[in-house]
Amino acid sequence: MKNKKANPVLRGLYAWNTVHAGSFLLYTESLKDCHRFLFLPGPTEYYSTNEDFDRCLKNNTLELVEPLPDEIYNETIQISLACPSPKTKMGINEISKN
Repeated sequence: MKNKKANPVLRGLYAWNTVHAGSFLLYTESLKDCHRFLFLPGPTEYYSTNEDFDRCLKNNTLELVEPLPDEIYNETIQISLACPSPKTKMGINEISKN
């Protein structure tokens, strides 16, 4: 039987436990070949394949803190859009291999 890959939780706030300890990723959407997150504080866009996201959860690089309530999630997204970071489109794959 194949192991089922983890999918991000809707409005999920994930804590970094290693390289970026003290920072967070907020799940925003799933695209065709990857998932999009906002790195907080930042906000910088982060992208992850399903395999890399699953690996990060299994090796405890990322841990789900909680799904954010709708109004907090929406406000966070609006602030992020209003104050974009000059650094965008970072990948999670280099970190998940550690």
